[in-house]
Amino acid sequence: MAVPLISSQDIEARLGRPLTAAETARVDALIADASAEVRAYTGQLITVGTSTVTLPVVGGRVTLPQRPVNAVAAIDGEPVDEPDLVGATLRGLSGCEVTVTYQHGYDQVPDDIVSVVAAMVLRGLATSPAAPLYSRESIGEYSYGLPESALARRVIVDRTDRATLDRYRTPDVGVAWLSLP
Repeated sequence: MAVPLISSQDIEARLGRPLTAAETARVDALIADASAEVRAYTGQLITVGTSTVTLPVVGGRVTLPQRPVNAVAAIDGEPVDEPDLVGATLRGLSGCEVTVTYQHGYDQVPDDIVSVVAAMVLRGLATSPAAPLYSRESIGEYSYGLPESALARRVIVDRTDRATLDRYRTPDVGVAWLSLP
């Protein structure tokens, strides 16, 4: 299981009070769920880790998927002292594919990610698991609706969260298929 991106203390700081017994019973699960959702959306581990990936070499380069890249330990199983690394791009490679072992991630989770995960957890805490599931109700001309996050019965990455998290997403690497006559 991956390291949570926030702690219950982050939630208490935003609430300005200690968690209640009912909140304490749910908060760790909500933090784990929100952390998993953020990682799935961004395609990033975010916390420090080591990955070994096999990637196609294009133009003598590969772009490592996890960011930020902290160090390259090995290429094709051979230790590397000074790789030709610019950002997440490893240069000066040959062959069709290469296997790279590298360290990546943030020593401290960035503040904007902490904020997003905390907001997701707070939305989850505000939604009672026993509440009836409905999205809108109307009485005469009065109408009331709930946001999608209040209906999900799980933490979700909503529109405002996506706006913040998009800068951490792994760019999609596409494959072009050519048809030759």
